Amino acid sequence: PKGGSVTVLLKETGATEEKASFELSVSDSGIGMSSEFAATVFEAYTREKTVAKIQGTGLGMSITKKIVDLMGGQIRVESEQGRGSKFIINVDFPIGEAPDTAETEESAESVNFTGVKLLLVDDNEINREVAILNLEDDGFDVDTAENGKQAFDKIAASAVGDYNAILMDVQMPVMNGYEATRAIRGLENKELASIPILAMTANAFKEDIEAAKAAGMDGHLSKPIDTDKIRAELARVLGKI
Repeated sequence: PKGGSVTVLLKETGATEEKASFELSVSDSGIGMSSEFAATVFEAYTREKTVAKIQGTGLGMSITKKIVDLMGGQIRVESEQGRGSKFIINVDFPIGEAPDTAETEESAESVNFTGVKLLLVDDNEINREVAILNLEDDGFDVDTAENGKQAFDKIAASAVGDYNAILMDVQMPVMNGYEATRAIRGLENKELASIPILAMTANAFKEDIEAAKAAGMDGHLSKPIDTDKIRAELARVLGKI
């Protein structure tokens, strides 16, 4: 209701060499629930008949619990009628090794990119202008497209060697980066179809990196774009280091 609040908190509760433990809580100042209903809230199709205007199937919390169970975590609820509810999730995640990019970036500093032709695909004009300034300072020859359809049309109409690589934004109108990449990979001219394509996206979760790979992209750059990382990734996909 008006004047109410929802609070989301995430904290690390412990760690070993193999895993880190986290607690995620979501609390609100809403209507709360009875202790009897709270005991059944994670069962499918259970709903407390307190507010007729709120519609639903009673599946949300049971699905949430199944996901948490699959992750090896626990979920519980604390609630009181008229005083809100608090859902608490505890889950462990394995600790991975961060990729060591320092050596690659250092090697890329000595690479001469003069004359390397890039197609920069981004629907945001300011992003394009900033990227062009940085890339041209490094010697790149930069052409642009405002969406995936424009990018595909330019590549399809190009000759082999007109472009050496593509920097492809993912979230764009008309045709997104994944769709454009799949279309390019489907070109009859195999040399054009195999042009290196690097994804550019604000999302850097494992599933986003996997989605880029599944679409046929050769690498992933998270926004805001770091010039050193662009150089390192382009040097890698162009075989310069």
